[in-house]
Amino acid sequence: MRRLGTLVVTASLLVAGWSAAPAGAAGGCRHQWTELTSLHGENGNPEGSAAVLVERWDAMYALGIDKEQHATPADCGEVIDDFARRWGGLELLMYGLHEFDMPLQLAIDEGDRKHWVALQQEYGEPGVLPDWLHEAFHRLRRQAPRSYAVLADVLAGAADVPVGQQRRVAAFLDEVAAVANADRHYALAQPGGELIDSAELSEE
Repeated sequence: MRRLGTLVVTASLLVAGWSAAPAGAAGGCRHQWTELTSLHGENGNPEGSAAVLVERWDAMYALGIDKEQHATPADCGEVIDDFARRWGGLELLMYGLHEFDMPLQLAIDEGDRKHWVALQQEYGEPGVLPDWLHEAFHRLRRQAPRSYAVLADVLAGAADVPVGQQRRVAAFLDEVAAVANADRHYALAQPGGELIDSAELSEE
């Protein structure tokens, strides 16, 4: 839907583009783990309403940090390659779900709204949203949880997606998209989100 397309592309590159050096001494392998965790840590946890995926990302990051200090030659080569594929696939899945995650989009918008209000007050202005933007927030607050509830059944399978296989990730995202695009709450939420985007509340 909005805001997150560049990060989806980045996640795709992480899946396709990672290549560790051949296995060697433990120190060299630790350097590879450092590069991998730095690569994924740059943008941080993709977050989202699917808590199981958020927790999995945190667990993978914690393991990567541990391997920076304690990796042995057994953790090199195919081991780190497989871990990198799964981590990249997890991010691809998480970013791909953002488009349909109206509660997440609402949380981002609410943060931007608070930023805008605080900034206006610094300028000596009351920081009151115009009526059209107030209505857009009202619409999104109303429809976001309803939309996500419709996705509950399909999203229950998110934890079982084999994130190391891009085709399976893509197939699951297609399944989620089909359910979301058939949902009237999702359709009603989108215009409100697009109006909020047009206001550029996050700008200084």
